[in-house]
Amino acid sequence: MLRLREPFALNRVAIAGAVESIKDVAFGEKHMKMNREEKLFVTEQLVALGCKVYPSHTNFIFVDMKQDGVVLFEKLLEKGFIIRPCAGWGLQNYVRISIGTHEQNKQFIDLLKDIL
Repeated sequence: MLRLREPFALNRVAIAGAVESIKDVAFGEKHMKMNREEKLFVTEQLVALGCKVYPSHTNFIFVDMKQDGVVLFEKLLEKGFIIRPCAGWGLQNYVRISIGTHEQNKQFIDLLKDIL
């Protein structure tokens, strides 16, 4: 069964929680603002490191890291950070990076500076 299920399968409790969270407009606005600000911070930091960041209207960014994304994924994973390499789609140097809190994003960028 586990081999066949969706990677982020939902249950009724999770769906009910999602429905209720949509109703909380103030919460949504607060977190969308935070996401925009943090996405800008991460983007600026990555561009300063020589990466190409593509425009995004989501809670993640698509980045050309200018080096093997799988190798970078493995190095970051050893330190507790997960990014999604895009090699499976023939994009060896590209990764998907989710936006976190400012503290998480700062830790990620500091670690990335050490790795790169």
